[in-house]
Amino acid sequence: MSVVTDTRPLQRHPAHDFAEKTWRHLNFFQHHCYLHARVSRTKCPEHGVRRIKVPWARPGSDLTLLFEQSAMSLVKEMPVLASPPPGAKAKGGVCRKNPNNSMELSEIPAS
Repeated sequence: MSVVTDTRPLQRHPAHDFAEKTWRHLNFFQHHCYLHARVSRTKCPEHGVRRIKVPWARPGSDLTLLFEQSAMSLVKEMPVLASPPPGAKAKGGVCRKNPNNSMELSEIPAS
């Protein structure tokens, strides 16, 4: 079995192994929802072990695209604190500017 990785140019490499990964998704009513999946990894001689892309999240993100979209729609409509309130288990802010001068999701404070 071989899979396509996100290396440039796109290349096929044999499957190396699988890694368990978890993404935060939209809540189901008041319950937190997470997606868990075993994602294929490949071993490229030039780039090392790489995880393949999944259709529900950006590479390197711990959030699903739908979660990010929902959070960004709230960010556009509501005031956002520059820093989380004392006692919040947050690593950073809610959004940041990216190079093309638009806002993008960074991290969501844990509740």
